Amino acid sequence: MLAGATLEKSPIPGALTDSQVITESAGQILVRPDIGWPYCFRISRAHPFEVDDTRLALQFVRALNAKLVAADQPFFEYLVDRCAQEVVADVVKSRIVDDNLIPWIVSIMQKWAAQTYEGSRVSATIAIDSRPAPRSISNIHVTSVIGRNYSRVLGSGSDTMLVLSPSGHVVERHVLSTSLKSQETEPGSLFAPLDYTSIAAWARRGRLAIALNPFGELLVFNNRNLRFAYRRGTWFHFAHRALVERMKYLGVARSLQEAVYVTCLDISFERAGGCIAIATPANVARIGEYVGEDDLIENGKASRTKLFRHLIGQPFQQLHRRVRLELASLDGAIVLSSVGTILAAGAIVRVQAGSDGGGRRAAAKALSRLGFSVKISEDGGITSFTKNGTMRDPEVAFEVGV
Repeated sequence: MLAGATLEKSPIPGALTDSQVITESAGQILVRPDIGWPYCFRISRAHPFEVDDTRLALQFVRALNAKLVAADQPFFEYLVDRCAQEVVADVVKSRIVDDNLIPWIVSIMQKWAAQTYEGSRVSATIAIDSRPAPRSISNIHVTSVIGRNYSRVLGSGSDTMLVLSPSGHVVERHVLSTSLKSQETEPGSLFAPLDYTSIAAWARRGRLAIALNPFGELLVFNNRNLRFAYRRGTWFHFAHRALVERMKYLGVARSLQEAVYVTCLDISFERAGGCIAIATPANVARIGEYVGEDDLIENGKASRTKLFRHLIGQPFQQLHRRVRLELASLDGAIVLSSVGTILAAGAIVRVQAGSDGGGRRAAAKALSRLGFSVKISEDGGITSFTKNGTMRDPEVAFEVGV
């Protein structure tokens, strides 16, 4: 849940006063599962922890503390696995929402993730409106209908959703607006994957929505953002603004930072895979060290490059999100200048012999020498690198979903 963090497994002697979590330094926090235990553990990562990260850690150790009484029981590991789900529910729910409603919805959707309906994987969205109009609330509680075959198609995913009251009674089957899907820019207006921007826009003012996608992943939205995702058996937290801030030192416009970041989200949840790099002004001239001349948009002679030169004609941040997604999902890398000019697309990157990891990771590490790069794997993990460090071991700017 704390992207890019590592836990030192050896306990550290010393009390944490009366707190279970304390910030030791920008990139280190200390946690103590039991307030009566004279030891703590250190969690570290390369980039600083944000306030939200510390709050998540505190909520997690509180949830864990409540389960320590069963530490010698065979089912203890199951209880520990439940801690992350409890944190998700505590973070996103309004105070007036039934305490058991969100965990129950998550459990139902996790079951659906392993099922099919008429031969297709189940996609569904269940939402909670914290302040529905009283006359719109039915006397039908969701527990009386969920579990029947038809319930799995009451909210189709990104187009419709089943809306509940805070008590879990059915309010409506809501049809989502499709207008946001045609937005051309506004990259920072919603930090959510492109196909789910309508859900994110709805999830405001105490509302929340939980979507199950065809890959069997759960996406949790509130405050107009994707907040958590359950992928590959693990809960991930998305601290969007903090991650965007990690590109700030490049001196690029905020609009470009956000455009690159939301494109990473789009690629991640499309499971397309991609590699994006930004060259600082001092390093633009060095792009030829990493990609071939025919891959350069400005003067490449290959038919593919000529086509890009004719079709693009705008800075990256001004392109429609769908176009950005398609360009960045091409086999190869997309390289941008610090003002968003697309220097190369679908470019084959020269990498050092013996590079570790797969082709995209090696390409991203090589392109980090130009300033900043990010690799999005086909399983959805996002890892970014900076020009600090070495090509073999560059500084990690941020990781999420890894």
